[in-house]
Amino acid sequence: DANKNQTESITLTPGPIVGKYNKNDLSDVYEDAIEIHCDGTSCISSSDDALFDEGKLTITKAGTYILGGELNGQLNITATKEDLIHLVLRNTTITSDFGPAIYGEKSKKVIITLEGQNTVSDSTSYPEGASTEKATNNNNKKKNEKTENNETESKLPDACIFIKDNLTFNGKGSLNVNANFNDGIRSKNNLKLVSGKINVISKGNSIKAKESISIKEAEINIDAGKSGIKVTKDNDPEEGFVVVDGGKITIKTLKDGIHAETHLSINGGVIRIVESDEGLEGQMIDITGGDIVVNSHNDGINASKIGAVNEAFHPNRDYSNDEQVYIRINGGKVDVKADGTDLDGIDSNGSLYIGGTAEVYADCVYGGAFGHMASIDSDGSKVIDTDSTVLVTGSGKIPSSIGKSKRAEKSSKSDKSSKSNKSGKSNKSNKSGKSGKSDKSSKSDKSSKSNGFGWGFGGGFGYGSGYSSVYDEPDSCTKLQPYVRTVIKLQKEGTPITITDKKGKVLIERSPRAQFAIIFFTSPEIIKGETYTIKVGDITEKVTAKVDKKTNKV
Repeated sequence: DANKNQTESITLTPGPIVGKYNKNDLSDVYEDAIEIHCDGTSCISSSDDALFDEGKLTITKAGTYILGGELNGQLNITATKEDLIHLVLRNTTITSDFGPAIYGEKSKKVIITLEGQNTVSDSTSYPEGASTEKATNNNNKKKNEKTENNETESKLPDACIFIKDNLTFNGKGSLNVNANFNDGIRSKNNLKLVSGKINVISKGNSIKAKESISIKEAEINIDAGKSGIKVTKDNDPEEGFVVVDGGKITIKTLKDGIHAETHLSINGGVIRIVESDEGLEGQMIDITGGDIVVNSHNDGINASKIGAVNEAFHPNRDYSNDEQVYIRINGGKVDVKADGTDLDGIDSNGSLYIGGTAEVYADCVYGGAFGHMASIDSDGSKVIDTDSTVLVTGSGKIPSSIGKSKRAEKSSKSDKSSKSNKSGKSNKSNKSGKSGKSDKSSKSDKSSKSNGFGWGFGGGFGYGSGYSSVYDEPDSCTKLQPYVRTVIKLQKEGTPITITDKKGKVLIERSPRAQFAIIFFTSPEIIKGETYTIKVGDITEKVTAKVDKKTNKV
């Protein structure tokens, strides 16, 4: 019943999760292989299990196949649902004028091992008869169907490497994917990128799977017209996830950098989102390790209930106290810059937690350090715990074009959630109700309920050395570790910040990646009651460290 499916919700088990790789996924060795050599429009095979006819090289049975040379045509896999196909690309070039360069129509699983340098390119248009499987030629069925997240998805192949079953990449070689029609690499089941170097340039999504994507040690470079890495299934709590256990990932994209429907778990590796609309997206986001840099024109990291199923069920739901939506950063290094006009650097529609050994830097061109348009934002609880190192800046400027935006609605939801908070991690936002207080020496960061715009940020304005009002909501975040905060006159992007203790020891020296007036810093080295020097250009501020909750640090 289609209507029933659209109203069902799912419950996730909190992460983080890790990738699962079996022996076949990890092994790039083989024996008893069938060798195939292609020379333009002809191929020679050592077995009848691989046949070449009219520009199409077809593999029909389980086994290991070594493909070398140049194929001007398509590699097609039409085995059985019980067959494992191990394809070794050894200095291979495939250029298709008939849809996908590699089309896996039927198998249990395809493992592609990379040796040497390999390149695959598809055609700019896909013919009606690109699929040879009888099931796809049923004229009584529509050629397009709606996926779980409301994206229209073709039943016919639409990717340079299109595998209808599970797909794994491994090896020590490289692969260049030129996706001229739409997606680069696509699996209709689970996709695992174990090792090897994979470069994808795509008109659509670069790497896409329906059920899950797991990345172990692969080096991946992406230039995408849509999203970089994307999983689409949102109606199964055991699927719809992206896991990054290691490797090196560089993404330039017009849409999402990495998009998961359920879990996004980053346990290691190097991730560089060079350009994106939203950088990292999922419902439950766990970061336990890795070195992550995000550049976004929308939210840098966003946790929300994504997908048609959940939106249809609760189109206007307030998720501020929903434990099903969160961002938890317990380790690794995270550096986020967001440069749009109505967004956040790190944004959770549920809760947000930074702790463990995490090192977090967040800069936002517009908005506060904390709040509803800010470098750090959440609808629910927002906690910075002990042992973490966090430097957050904000310009405090609100674009005049925003007006009565969606942020006003967001504020009213968050104000409700700040009245109560589980585990004693309550938001103390706006208790003072005081306004117009001077913050010239940064001894006070009290906030007012009026922001002077006549609409509902519910946040505060402070005054620093520059004597100009700035928007910020510092009390919306519970800081369990001593910290320093100050507000100064607006500084240009790249202006160095240096924070030293009373002995002159440099605790941090960093140049924010966006304009800023608000500076917030905490680390295990900050001691409550001690005085610290914050130097920015020709401005020097003496700030006494404070803490919101009792800790073991005295």
